[in-house]
Amino acid sequence: MRKYPIKANPKVYAVVFGIMILAGLVLCPMLVYRWRDSVRSEAQYKIAPPCTSSEQSGCRREIESVVKGTHYNYGRYTTTHYVSLLMPSSDLNGDIPVWWETDHSLYSLLKPGDRVTAEEWEGQIVAIRGATGSTLRTEYDPAFKREGFVTSLVVVPLVTILIIFIEYKLVRSTRKESLNRN
Repeated sequence: MRKYPIKANPKVYAVVFGIMILAGLVLCPMLVYRWRDSVRSEAQYKIAPPCTSSEQSGCRREIESVVKGTHYNYGRYTTTHYVSLLMPSSDLNGDIPVWWETDHSLYSLLKPGDRVTAEEWEGQIVAIRGATGSTLRTEYDPAFKREGFVTSLVVVPLVTILIIFIEYKLVRSTRKESLNRN
């Protein structure tokens, strides 16, 4: 066991924090660009008309589907609920993650064999409508993407500013020490 604690070199911290600052400064514009893209996609989705043919683009395509079942997966911090759909006229068959923070009352009503209408936008299923007219939003909904980016747009710049402040204090104290030694 050592008698004296190990002292880390402040210059190493300065370099590490400098790299973190660069990463934050690169990440901020990327997040803004992706957020703008998600807002644009959401606006286009809201005004898009229903598709009249399968080859058409820029429209919301409705796909007649059959429910295969529902299930959920536990994660460390979240539980993701899924609806398994069989879509004979599409290659988007499979498990669709449900946006649980919105109205999900339809989820408990879905049984295997139920007929539903899946709404496709930009190659993803964004909504599932039941026979009663109630709608289940999915995690592919453009509004879901936008809401996820908002948190990142707040947290990343704040953490970057905090790291810049720590770097400033660290460099300043290192310079004071070197001036006091001389």
